[in-house]
This record gives sequence, structure tokens and C-alpha cells, in this order.
Amino acid sequence: MEKPVLFGKEGSEMVGILHIPDSKTDYPKPAVIICHGFKGDKVGPHRIFVKMARKLAEKGIVAFRFDFRGSGDSKGSFKETKISSQIEDGLEAIKFVSKLEQVNSSRLALLGFSLGGLIASCVAARSTGVKFLVLWSAIADLEEVFTAKSSAENLASLNEQGYMDLGGLKLGANFVEELEQIEPLAEIEEYQGSAFIIHGSEDQVVPVKHSEEYYDLFSAQNCRKHIVLGADHTYNKSEWEAEVLNRTSQWLIENI
Repeated sequence: MEKPVLFGKEGSEMVGILHIPDSKTDYPKPAVIICHGFKGDKVGPHRIFVKMARKLAEKGIVAFRFDFRGSGDSKGSFKETKISSQIEDGLEAIKFVSKLEQVNSSRLALLGFSLGGLIASCVAARSTGVKFLVLWSAIADLEEVFTAKSSAENLASLNEQGYMDLGGLKLGANFVEELEQIEPLAEIEEYQGSAFIIHGSEDQVVPVKHSEEYYDLFSAQNCRKHIVLGADHTYNKSEWEAEVLNRTSQWLIENI
């Protein structure tokens, strides 16, 4: 069963899609919460989050994909997007999913892609409820990635108008002001659960070294890493996508 839901604080509700396995037995079940990337939404590139959620539900795992405030169908303005607010949104998602009668709150996983990986890492470190973490193409150093991808024109616009125009999405100065304050690698040291890391070897947006930095912080027995050879940032070939989906679902089935 798949159904849309509203959750979060009144006046700033977020929209999510809940994927509940058809099986009527063995409830409550483990659950995976999916965090999308920068300028993204709960569908994902080439619908990869939809495919992941459905694959997990077929395997008897509850899946929940949602839009951060200011993204997709959720309330709010993208211009007001901040890393700290997205971390708050991730914690709200955990609170919501944990209370579902179909979910075993002691078997919760977070899956984050790109910036969503950074968010998931911080959320996992701050929440005692997350025992499993999956990172796809995760950002470890936000300032490095953002500075490398920001044009001089965008930075000038930010200084002059208080925002930069990213293909029709206005990004406010609050996002940039937090770049130096968010340290996912420092936060993830507090995380005590298991982790699975995936990255494309030819990722030009978030270099594979970011995943190496995450991996180095985990003990070998609690973390596995998989590099998709030849893959770009969003795994834009069917074989790359299939490799990501299959490897992720296999690890979750074995561990969650």
C-alpha cells in the first residue's frame, strides 16, 4: 500500500509517501526513511527513490520518502532553506514514522542522497532512534562542494540581493551563512549504529573522497562501502541504478 501523508508542525507541514508492505503478518516491521538531495524531492532522479521504496516494501520493509520544507509538495519556501532546518525536518520524519503502528521503532534506518546524505548523517548522530544509515553520494564537506559549484555571478547576486537564482529556485543567504557551522564528519562520530556507503567512481559533483572520509570514521565491522564503477553523481544509467538499488536492499535486508 502507498499513501500520501502530512506530518510535522502545524503551519509548516511536510508531504510524504508511505510505502507499507502488503503482508498482513509479522508486524511491526523495520522502516527506512529516505532523504532527498539539494533542489530535489521525494521522487528523486529518474524516480530512484520511488523504485527504492517499492523494492523495500516488496521485501517487507516499510519505506517513507518525503519532501523537506520548501521542496516538492511540502509547505515553505526554498529561499528559506537551511541545513539546520532540514536536520529538524529529518528528526520530525523519525518522530512521525516511529509512532506508526506498522513500524518497529527499534529498527529504523535513514537513507540519504547527496546533501540528503549529509542531513541523514547529522540526524542519525542526534537521534538515538536510528540504528542503520545508508549514504548515497553523500557530501562530507558542504562548503567545499558549494563553493566549487557556485558561479561568480551567483555569489554576486547573493551579496547584492540576498539570494541566488538556481534555475528558478531562489536560495537565500541563510543557507550560505551556515556552511561553516555544519560539520557532519564531527557529528557522525557520535553515531553508534551500522552504515552502508555507496558512491559513483566518476562523480563530478561530490567526489568519491567524501565517502572515503565517512568510511574512515566508522569501524570496519559496522560499515560496508561499495563503489559503482563508472557511475556519475545520480547513477544515470539503468545498470548503475540497478546496482545501487540491489546492493542497498541486500544490505538492509541482511542488517535491519
